[in-house]
Amino acid sequence: MKTAAGLLGAWGLVFAQIEAPAHDPSRFQFLALSVLVCLLLAEGIGLVRDRTRWRGGLFRSLVWLAAGAAIYNPGLVASISKPLGIGRAADLVSYVVALAFLGTTFYFYSRYVRLERQVTELARLMAIDRAQRGKGPASGASQESSELPKP
Repeated sequence: MKTAAGLLGAWGLVFAQIEAPAHDPSRFQFLALSVLVCLLLAEGIGLVRDRTRWRGGLFRSLVWLAAGAAIYNPGLVASISKPLGIGRAADLVSYVVALAFLGTTFYFYSRYVRLERQVTELARLMAIDRAQRGKGPASGASQESSELPKP
């Protein structure tokens, strides 16, 4: 079993072998990196304005930085994929995208289920409250008074 220091040392060796690209950035790289810089600036401004959302902002910033590094130096992805036993860098990108898709799908499904349960609980509480006040349909009140107020 490898220790954390050993793993960090192994990754340090991987990153030490990575060289910056010797060519000028292509048009795509220039455009994509410009967009990523704007996204990073927006995240930074959002973090300064609202310090309560630092986790999400930090995570998104790390994702933008990783994307920028991969776009600026495509060899970086290949250098990371080799020690992981993945032959091609495109396969590593595909695996990461697939796992991220599954993770976000499960995350948003769980949020949806939680929201649905909260709405159900709220509807139950409103029905109980109206029944106790005598405004429910069972007490003979009109159907209009039991409807939810319109915004």
